[in-house]
Amino acid sequence: MEIGLKVLAEKAKQVLDTVHLNNKVRYRSVCFMSQDISVTEGLKNSFYIELSTYERWLAPSQGGAPAYGTTRSTFEKLVISNTAKGLLIYRPEDWITNWPKVDQAAFWSFISMLHGQREIVLITSMNPRSDIKRYMNEFAIEDTGVSYWLSNKERK
Repeated sequence: MEIGLKVLAEKAKQVLDTVHLNNKVRYRSVCFMSQDISVTEGLKNSFYIELSTYERWLAPSQGGAPAYGTTRSTFEKLVISNTAKGLLIYRPEDWITNWPKVDQAAFWSFISMLHGQREIVLITSMNPRSDIKRYMNEFAIEDTGVSYWLSNKERK
């Protein structure tokens, strides 16, 4: 289903507003997923402007992002120690693909349980059957072919 990137960006922003502006939501990580790279690129470009107060990790070793090959433990410490209002991570698979399977699962568990003032936004083209399904629930952005994932801890 084809949709304009402007409309998609507006719908994705509505999702962020719903999660990040709701004081009752404890776990604030949001992961947007699409198998279409042009869609993820479009979201990245839109969020780059929209989330100007966030630190942006768009590629390994660029703009303060961890290097390729960074361990899960180090990556998580860098996320926690980040002092920006929020953190935008584009294509987390660039970092986690070569981690052992158990570390990949632990990463999604870590992301799903982050809470407090820090807002994390991820944009990925990973397979939706990845380990994310264990720790986060999938929701469709209507008429876009894009899904977003929120911690499954909110509903427990």
